[in-house]
Amino acid sequence: MSSVSTDFVPSARIDPPHSEISGWTEEDYLGRHFEGLVELVEGTLEILPMVTPYQQDVQVFLDHKLWETLKNGHPGRIYLAPLRLKTSARGYREPDILLVRPEHIPDKRAPALGADLVIEVVSGTASDSERDDRDKRIDYALARVPEYWIVDPDQKTILVLALDSERGQSVIHGEFPSGTIATSTAISELKVDVDACFSVV
Repeated sequence: MSSVSTDFVPSARIDPPHSEISGWTEEDYLGRHFEGLVELVEGTLEILPMVTPYQQDVQVFLDHKLWETLKNGHPGRIYLAPLRLKTSARGYREPDILLVRPEHIPDKRAPALGADLVIEVVSGTASDSERDDRDKRIDYALARVPEYWIVDPDQKTILVLALDSERGQSVIHGEFPSGTIATSTAISELKVDVDACFSVV
């Protein structure tokens, strides 16, 4: 039996460092509806910062860029948060954007079991940046996600990480600053003008 009260619903407005709540099972997590983005990491809930309008502008820009790239026949589909992605036996993340092949969602009423590409847009808080740069980099590599983009509006950079399958780790494909074009290893046609990405209004 779960040790977590069924009367408790975490609030997405809780600010770090008070945003982690331990003692949750996978069943607890999947059986609940949360207000806001909430991830499960080895039995601990991580409550993510609320998305700003600017972050959403960047996400929509990247979403449109992916659709333009994939409309010529790629089998994957694009999903936006909130959509749970299973990363381990006791872990789920909610990437801002996912590219998912049909075989990774055998049941569309359940979380995604894998992804071909995930994108995170950094919120600007120190804890969110550290989570994206360190923790999620490890988790997405363990989940065998071929490519992970960290999009940082404050630094105006796009970091593209590619999975090294033999080592089971993500390695840097490229760090793309202002004035450059970010490229993908997973989708050769995908190219993103960094200045255009961060100039959305």
